[in-house]
Amino acid sequence: NTDGHRVRKFVYGATYDEAAEKLGKLQDQERNGVPVPSRSWTLGEWLAYWLEHIVKPEREHNTYAKYESKVRLYLAPHLGKKPLTKLTPAQIRAHMATLKREKVGAATRFEVLRILRNALNRAIREELLTRNVALLVDMPKVSKGKAKPWNAREAITFLRSARAHRFYAAGVLVLVLGLRRSEVLGLRWQDIDFENRQ
Repeated sequence: NTDGHRVRKFVYGATYDEAAEKLGKLQDQERNGVPVPSRSWTLGEWLAYWLEHIVKPEREHNTYAKYESKVRLYLAPHLGKKPLTKLTPAQIRAHMATLKREKVGAATRFEVLRILRNALNRAIREELLTRNVALLVDMPKVSKGKAKPWNAREAITFLRSARAHRFYAAGVLVLVLGLRRSEVLGLRWQDIDFENRQ
């Protein structure tokens, strides 16, 4: 390897010819500069490593939390024991179909596949894989329902019912000024001009 240590690789086959063919492929990869991982990762092991050592230090906490929950709930239990280098598009496609049958929403399935694609892309950068099989699986179609704004009566009904709620003022700002959630949450007292009512 690059540290000057000898790394021994093993191939197995049901027959001598099968083992010889696998050995030939391994030697071809080595000659062509295609990295041959010295450790056999399962998808679950790689996802755990990726989350802890790559996502956690490099991304926002909320991003890490979202990725971790999708991996824990939807990827690790079903695909975690699969060898990383032997993962196939058919296995991923079958898993996505299972999630759909289990009534997991399209947006969640979309996120799960996107996260898997990101993790496998990083495995390629780390020279653990030579291709990302998740890219060969179609992303779930997410239908975006058109938002229907409230009419005046609905807005007044909401404001009356929420009057005692601690976020009542935020609700007023959203309805009257059309501010987005992030704009309301980022608002500070010094941003308000009380004299000019702005």
